[in-house]
Amino acid sequence: MFYFDPLYFVFLAPALLLAGLAQFMVMRNYAKGNEVGARMTGYAAARRMLDAHQLYDVGIEQVPGHLSDHYDPSEKVIRLSPDVYHGQTASAIGIATHEAGHALQDAYRYAPLVIRNAAVPILTIVGIGLAVLIGGAVVTESVFAIPGLGRLTVEAVLSRDFPVIQALILLFATGYLFVNLAIDIGYAMLDPRIRY
Repeated sequence: MFYFDPLYFVFLAPALLLAGLAQFMVMRNYAKGNEVGARMTGYAAARRMLDAHQLYDVGIEQVPGHLSDHYDPSEKVIRLSPDVYHGQTASAIGIATHEAGHALQDAYRYAPLVIRNAAVPILTIVGIGLAVLIGGAVVTESVFAIPGLGRLTVEAVLSRDFPVIQALILLFATGYLFVNLAIDIGYAMLDPRIRY
């Protein structure tokens, strides 16, 4: 039977309120910036910033959507929504130059960006190491007579204690599953291009 505890909402409410507040503030400031006119479009501001840093190979494209602006480092292109691409407002210029700033970070190998990109393979190695650690516990604890779940597994197999074997295999598999889940979530956090 499925059970739902209403106390769950007590823990969930602060995160939802914070997300809603952040969204409200972004939309409010975007609307304020749209009231302030500018002499150039968002496209022109981004192109000017890129050209000032000799980044002529970075393209700027228009994409459908509202506030769907982003920089794609794999294709070296800034993608701007129609309101930002053609807009002659402070918001349009601010968003376009913000995305151009990401292109500058990519071009100048900005250290936090490089570290974030290097962390994905490191996270993979950590995941493999944790899997080996779980499997190695059985051998290590048996060889060195250390009491633990690995040694308990060997003793249960030798004495044919099937309920204990099943419980330990379920425990190890669940642990392995959660480690892989944490690594997959870590991939998505470190590299926004990775989606599931």
